Amino acid sequence: MIVPRADGGLVVGGVFSMFQGSPRPGLFAVAPASVALDPVPALESTVGVPVPPVRLAAVVAPASAGPAVFAATGLPAGLALDSTTGVITGTPTTAGTAQVVLTATAAGISDTTTTTWTTTVPAPRLAVDHGQRSAGQQQGVTGEGFVPGEVVTVTSGYAPAGTPAAGDPVVADGTGRVRTSFTVPLDAPPGRHTVTASSASGTATTQFDVVAGDPGASPDPAPGPGGGAEPGPGGGAEPGGAGDGAGPLDPDAAGGGADAPLAAPGEGTSPGALARTGIELAGLGLAAAACLGLGVLLVHRRRSRSRVQPVP
Repeated sequence: MIVPRADGGLVVGGVFSMFQGSPRPGLFAVAPASVALDPVPALESTVGVPVPPVRLAAVVAPASAGPAVFAATGLPAGLALDSTTGVITGTPTTAGTAQVVLTATAAGISDTTTTTWTTTVPAPRLAVDHGQRSAGQQQGVTGEGFVPGEVVTVTSGYAPAGTPAAGDPVVADGTGRVRTSFTVPLDAPPGRHTVTASSASGTATTQFDVVAGDPGASPDPAPGPGGGAEPGPGGGAEPGGAGDGAGPLDPDAAGGGADAPLAAPGEGTSPGALARTGIELAGLGLAAAACLGLGVLLVHRRRSRSRVQPVP
């Protein structure tokens, strides 16, 4: 006799032979296999960013019913489920909200749970290579956070409306990154300018300053003694000056030649000129001391000769 139970189990009745015993009538209950799939909370992801592995877990009883086999429907595009391990991996490619149905099955018994999976597009970001540029110079632009493969158009604040500053539109690579450059127009007015990168997924902006002249050049050097440029290392002029390449001890490097008067402190003399003046004075002092010593030696020798005279 076999009688089904309400919970899916069976009641089996009959005559059974026990170990080392005579046959006896009896009843046996057979419990059904059970599968319990753990709930999964709401999930979030970003387009173009690999998701951390999502692992499904199910309890199967009895263990002899075998391991659970997993399935999923409604996963965001770019994601996949390993039916054996129950792990979801991948990189989302489309923004949106999906209702995902997850199932675990063992011994013909299944359990199902649902969750919500929301995928968003990151806000694009834009940056320029240089904070300052002048007319005619190159400016580099880097954008991130766009949808891989989409077309991005880069424009600048000084370009006519809708005119790409970088020429042809660029296509975002597999990571959502774009890279381009453009030349600052010769008629670009000085001031703050805005660079914009636009696509179907979003817009990003950044700014830089257009300045007169070359922003990488050093300012004009302060005039040194005699009107020349202040000497730099090795006696040359500072960058942007008009030095003559004279060495640090060259008297002509002061701008007024060997006979030029030394400027007094407080009259526009620079620290470099003062240092050179000190070196020159030290040299003069050494020369004077040498001459004085030589004169003393000559006088002493003459006196010695006048004291020792031959006997006639």
